[in-house]
Amino acid sequence: MTSMQLRAVTTTTTTTTIICTTPIPFSTPLLNSICLATKSKTATPSPSLRSFLPTPPLFSSTSIPTGYTMAPDALGDANRKFWDERAGALFQEDWVKVLSKQLRDCLVSSVEFMGIRKSSPGGPSTKLIDYACGNGVVSHALFDNFDVIRGVDISDGMVTAYNDLAASLGIPPTRMRAAQGNLLDPATPLDDPDLYDADAIIMSMALHHTGDPQKIMAKMAERVRSGGVVVAIDWVTSDTDGAHKHSAAHGHHTTSKHSFNSEEMSELFAGAGCDKESFGFRTYHETSHIPEHITNTKGGVDRTFFIAKANKL
Repeated sequence: MTSMQLRAVTTTTTTTTIICTTPIPFSTPLLNSICLATKSKTATPSPSLRSFLPTPPLFSSTSIPTGYTMAPDALGDANRKFWDERAGALFQEDWVKVLSKQLRDCLVSSVEFMGIRKSSPGGPSTKLIDYACGNGVVSHALFDNFDVIRGVDISDGMVTAYNDLAASLGIPPTRMRAAQGNLLDPATPLDDPDLYDADAIIMSMALHHTGDPQKIMAKMAERVRSGGVVVAIDWVTSDTDGAHKHSAAHGHHTTSKHSFNSEEMSELFAGAGCDKESFGFRTYHETSHIPEHITNTKGGVDRTFFIAKANKL
């Protein structure tokens, strides 16, 4: 990573203009404080962890500190610093906890839809890459389906939280661990062999914060074996998209696109080298409420997220 370069821009008492001159890389889901008071740090996990694993929130943002703009190639460093410092307090909010549970339920109920085969004794090893992993919502939701799970996140703080949570549950690093990195940053090549030839790679709630969704999808597909599945979870396009904005209290969110529809996702998967015939797209059955102080919309906004998948050719 290059060192962070920031320069002040003109502000008013309520707004700040942010100018970004570079493609915006993916950002990280955020970590809620995790209470493990009832779990021993030396505990051995049961055969199925899903019954007791915490459900930390999974939400992502490319907020940068108010009053600053990014010089070329610096956004990744700003994201990394920003969320290392501020993730915990913001995402203790109730609406994020609800969203996290919805995402977890979506993943668990979509195993067949994604075409993920469950690992079996004596069978071939299965591997998941949890991209923009945060502290591991995706990884823990699908723990029983993979022999090897590798997380990747832009934030050192999220990587630490991911690895600490796994260790507290007695999960060895050979089974599950995370590394800091960014597939859109050549300075973090992520050349560990464990980060290739995956059966599945999943990115949840981060695609709408990328400056180049097509490029990140292609980079993700490069990490999957032929026939493996690429999965994205994000917001579905609605009539209210673009009508709300995030609160300045949480910094300015440099989103390039608020949401996606089925046709857009199909094109992104095809452009990433996935089989068009294997493409699938479905929406979650509940809406997710984002409150007024986040959206700056009176009464808040109800959003629906989707899960989309396709197999690499």
